[in-house]
Amino acid sequence: MLRALFINFALLIAMTYLFSLTLRSWPLRRDRTFQVQTITAASLVSVILLLQPAAIAPGVLIDLRPVPLVYLALVYGAPAALVGSIPVLTYRYFLGGPGITPAFTSIALILLVTAILRRLVQPRLDHISWSRGIFLGLVSLAPNGLPLVMLPNGMQLLQQVYPPLLILNVAAFLIVALVLRDRIKLIKLNAMFQRQARQDALSGLFNRRQFDLDLLALRTGDLLLMVDIDHFKRINDTYGHAVGDQVITAVGELLRSNLRASDSAYRYGGEEFVLLVHQPQIGTPELIAERIRAHIEQTPLSVPSLNGLQGDPATFTLHLTASLGGARHMAGTDPQHTLALADQALYQAKQGGRNRWVLHPEPQLGLPG
Repeated sequence: MLRALFINFALLIAMTYLFSLTLRSWPLRRDRTFQVQTITAASLVSVILLLQPAAIAPGVLIDLRPVPLVYLALVYGAPAALVGSIPVLTYRYFLGGPGITPAFTSIALILLVTAILRRLVQPRLDHISWSRGIFLGLVSLAPNGLPLVMLPNGMQLLQQVYPPLLILNVAAFLIVALVLRDRIKLIKLNAMFQRQARQDALSGLFNRRQFDLDLLALRTGDLLLMVDIDHFKRINDTYGHAVGDQVITAVGELLRSNLRASDSAYRYGGEEFVLLVHQPQIGTPELIAERIRAHIEQTPLSVPSLNGLQGDPATFTLHLTASLGGARHMAGTDPQHTLALADQALYQAKQGGRNRWVLHPEPQLGLPG
């Protein structure tokens, strides 16, 4: 008996590890397709475990088949677990024997208890601990095997198999939980590193590296808008780099708040930013540029006082302005050329007195209206 249960244990851990490799991005997918795939995988694992059962009496089989179903009930709820249990229960019915009724009853009790437990504790696999895993496993899997008392010699069988069956089920549940938890932690950490690699820490916007990649994907009609904070060097020299950092952060927030979800903002370097606005209608680029310029001008920045002497105000107000230059991306044009045109327009805006915008007057033929 123990040999068969240990084979079940090894199979379950191996298949859990293989399943964990399908979890590759954070946040985890929540779509219906992934849910169906997960239910199918758990159901298949249960059937495979039933292929290697421990026969404790003629027609009476025990194994670790409930463990994947418990995870379905914890993650997706009892209805998903019921659907996932259909193949393994069908196969168990096909095998026949007096153990059919106890097997069906065990699954029903386990899913009922797990559904109640899910409602009470709302477990999260990415935060599970050893103690919490043992608790969840004990409560969910405690009913497994109890219906053996329905058999003529059921009490004797129960006394013989229940302790090792419960221990191995809970141990398997715990190891599965830890494998999935560590995999989720790994992909969360990887997602954080990827985000840091493409995000500017100060402004919270995408960084220059990400901009260089996205620039290559410019489409005809996209607007590339460069933004330069006016007299930023004077701000740094007068108030210090700490205030300069606050200015960068504040402007980054302002730029992000003026874009759609489909658009992107980047810190290009120093006090320069770039916006990629996808497919704006004719006439809209001027509205976008003016809205951003006016928003920066009309949003005062409160910063800490320089000396903090008694009687001095704790903060003072800093009024910012910015110059903007933009260009539409034309069909057949090198993205670097579009960037150069936007940079030329920005130079004209700064030469024209700052706190203004200039859009490159390239013909707008073929652009979406």
